[in-house]
Amino acid sequence: MSFEMLKMKVIDTGKCIGCGMCARGCKHITMQEPEEGKKFGIPKLTGKCILTRNGLDCGNCYDNCPIVRKAKKKGDSQFLNPREHVLNAVKSINDGITIPEISKITGFSTIKSRNEVLRLVELKKVRIEIPLNQQDPIFFEAQ
Repeated sequence: MSFEMLKMKVIDTGKCIGCGMCARGCKHITMQEPEEGKKFGIPKLTGKCILTRNGLDCGNCYDNCPIVRKAKKKGDSQFLNPREHVLNAVKSINDGITIPEISKITGFSTIKSRNEVLRLVELKKVRIEIPLNQQDPIFFEAQ
């Protein structure tokens, strides 16, 4: 989620301003030397995210990026991270939502949807209920 999204949405699109905010929060990101004619270098991943847990990256580099923060403030949904997309899907259905329904709304695989929604349960942003007569658990926005 983290550096891959930062690379895809900010660095590769030429929106990176070379501020180094992503590198300040992670010892595995370094700023490259600026190319000739450019004032700032771009970030480069030199290791692996040390906060990776259960296949989820920490996301600090992505969340610390001022380009991403500014876009989110403007309401640009293309800059939401997968966890935020899943949370929005859960919030959109008041009666509760299952993982297959989350996958359908977000376009993510069921495995990715499951991982993200379970992380949201850990973070207490989503609550889970398992009805007696149903196979799939239902997720609700935490109150």
